[in-house]
Parts: sequence; C-alpha cells; structure tokens
Amino acid sequence: MRLFLSRLFSAVFVPLFIPIICTVLVIWSNEFMFGGWQDPNGKGLSANVAYTLFNIAVWTLICPGVGLLIMKKLNLIGDLNLSQRTDRIMPYFLVIVCYSIAAYAFVNQPQGIRVPGIILVMLLGSLVSIIISFFLNNFLKVSAHANGMGSFVGVVFGLLAISVRNTDWLIVVSLLLTGAVLSSRLYLKAHTLREVFLGFSIGFACQILALMFFQVV
Repeated sequence: MRLFLSRLFSAVFVPLFIPIICTVLVIWSNEFMFGGWQDPNGKGLSANVAYTLFNIAVWTLICPGVGLLIMKKLNLIGDLNLSQRTDRIMPYFLVIVCYSIAAYAFVNQPQGIRVPGIILVMLLGSLVSIIISFFLNNFLKVSAHANGMGSFVGVVFGLLAISVRNTDWLIVVSLLLTGAVLSSRLYLKAHTLREVFLGFSIGFACQILALMFFQVV
C-alpha cells in the first residue's frame, strides 16, 4: 500500500502539472481579477480566463510533455522519470524555453485581453527556480518534484494577499500534500534528503521572492 501511494503521489503531482494547478487556484481565489469566470454572455469561459489557461496548459504542460515523449522515443533520455542526472539536461532546457514563451505571451497580451500580473509573476518565479536547478544539475541532482511543490506552496501563501475567499485551509492542505510527495520521493529512493530539501527550498524561495519583488504580496 505504501509503495502504491508513493507512486500515486509522484504521478499526480508530477512537476508538469503544478503550473496548471496553481493557475486554477489563482483564478478560483479571485475570479474578479480576470473579469469573472464566465463570458459576459454566459457561453463558456471569459476571454481572460481562456487565454490564461490555454497558454499555461500549452507551454508548461503539453509542449514539455510531448517533448519528453519524443526524447524518450529517440533514446535521448533513459526514462521519463529522468532518473539519471545527465538525462535532465535537455528536458530542463526544453522547459526553460517553453516557460519563456509562456511569459512572452503574458507580457504581450492581445488587445482586449487582461490577465492579472500574478500569473506572469508566478510563471517567472517558477522559471527562475528551474534555471537555478538547471545549473545545479551540473553538480548534483535536485528533486524536480520538490521544486514544483515548493512553488506550489509559495503560490498558496501568495493567495492570502489576493484572494476574496478563505484560503487558510489551502495552506494546511498544500503542506500536507508536500509532505506526502516529498516522503514518496524518499521512499521510492528517487532522491536523497538533501536533494529533496534543496529542491523545495529553491522552488519556495523563488516563488515568494518573485511575488514580493513585484509587490504581488
């Protein structure tokens, strides 16, 4: 059972899913920043929400995910779990490029689209943490799961400043989930305690510092 749960948490909270999860939480916490969830005519999502979700999904989930599958198919990486430190070089570079394109899309929003700054700042915080992990990868293997969960917790703390809903419970849930994911990585022997701690610290610090620097929180 413990092995099953460890694999489950590792699969559900794979780093590629974190940005879309955080984006949904930001929209849920204060949909008024996006002009509401729904289109004024009540026919689907509003343009701001649709533009946000589309770009986050395409550039932080779909493109990196497809890229990883292609790399595996071409035997450029050993496995999709990126078990070896050397396997992470190309995927890190791919993710950095994709996140940069997503950031460009939010900086250069089409006419009529208004996406709140916290989305771009959240993306930049994650991008910086990935760049740091990319360079550290030359010396040691940093836990990408821990990095993603650190960013997740950082965003949840940031919601306290912008949310129109009660998000206190989210802090408790995010910390419990983080503990479960990090414990799973250790149980599966995918990382050492140092690699997990370093990954979480980088993700959390970069997210909080980005939110504070741009005065989002």
